[in-house]
Amino acid sequence: MAELPLLLLLLAAAATCWTSAAALGATRVVCYLDGGALRRPEPHRMLVSEIEPSLTYCTHLIYGYATIDTDSYKAVPRHEGEGTNYTSVVALKRRFPALNVLLSIGGGSADSGQREKYLHLLESDDHRRTFVKSVKDLLKQYHFDGIDIAWEFPMNKEKKERSTLGSFWHGFKKVIGLAHSHKDEKADEHRREFSSLIQELKTSLKTENALLTLSVIPYINHTLYYDCSALSPHVDHLHLLAYDYHTPQRTPNTADYPAPLYVAGKRDPDLTADGNVRWFLERGFPSRKIILGIPTFARTWKLDDDSRVSGVPPIEADGAGDTDNIANTAGIMAFQTVCMLLPNAGNAGYKTTLSRVTDPTDRLGSYGFRLPSGEVTGLWVGYEDPDVAQYKAAYAKIKSLGGIAFSDLSLDDYHGICTGDKYPIVRAGTLKLRYK
Repeated sequence: MAELPLLLLLLAAAATCWTSAAALGATRVVCYLDGGALRRPEPHRMLVSEIEPSLTYCTHLIYGYATIDTDSYKAVPRHEGEGTNYTSVVALKRRFPALNVLLSIGGGSADSGQREKYLHLLESDDHRRTFVKSVKDLLKQYHFDGIDIAWEFPMNKEKKERSTLGSFWHGFKKVIGLAHSHKDEKADEHRREFSSLIQELKTSLKTENALLTLSVIPYINHTLYYDCSALSPHVDHLHLLAYDYHTPQRTPNTADYPAPLYVAGKRDPDLTADGNVRWFLERGFPSRKIILGIPTFARTWKLDDDSRVSGVPPIEADGAGDTDNIANTAGIMAFQTVCMLLPNAGNAGYKTTLSRVTDPTDRLGSYGFRLPSGEVTGLWVGYEDPDVAQYKAAYAKIKSLGGIAFSDLSLDDYHGICTGDKYPIVRAGTLKLRYK
């Protein structure tokens, strides 16, 4: 009998690696992982073992991204040999049995030049059937708990800021047919066909008791493609990726807050997290199914001699700014890089330190900037940090949303370089969601 307390202690110790996430109950913390992080050149390659500290917080792990084969319209791994990573990531459930691991199809910039195939698939009943069967086959082969659909609809053009007179004139031009904007001649058909695809996927996946989720990018015209009443009964949750409202690719000459929670000044209220949340709520999408996305990366713009001194956005810019060996994409920088460019005890005297500007209003996000000087290139960086993650998590609680989502684990400070805490953005947002 003396062995029984020891057995109980051992069982309790074994469970500590996953009970924190399970304690969140119905509140979801969704964590994205771009598989490209596992293929980076050394020494910046992420190891599967380095994901594990985040799983104390994450209830769902979404691995991206699978794609669509252009010839067969089957869902397939994006890279040769990707199945090995699928297997390794799904195996994390052995240590974290409460974790749900999903495979995301679409997403990101890798298919940005092939968006038409996503529309062509919708337009054919045969292509949809082929796709649905291949999705189920992938799920069963690699033992995923569900599928996330991050469909690549055409991107809309960013709306220009206009004065009252300018807005009136633009409206008049629309009436008389002079204004030009993104237009999908088959948008009504594509909206119905996308709803049908989601329904067909849900029916197919029910036999596997699998999750079906939807990831929504903000620079897609929601009105054109999302029928909330048709989608909401068939989607377990909707990940609202509330960032990249402004990017150096979309507005190369203007640096601005990339992921504001609320509108600032005379900007477009639709280009905010709150604006997107309200759009779905007002159309009947259940709040408990909406998961608010929080980025772990920064958007960067290059500043030139014409940029204003204050750094206050919107500010004149000269295209995409610095990247790093982690994000490795022009105009994007991982938080673990950004935090080392900001004033802190760990990088005192570092020559390229940015001036930090925080957000006391909890509405817009933080930014840093460096003015051009001699051979030093000017830089403007809009970023999320643990404080921003906390107030966005608080917003999700106030709005009774289903949880929060972080994109991407590999761009948070997963080494704990800045503060000693690994995954500081994920950690801060999760603790705020759970306890305060």
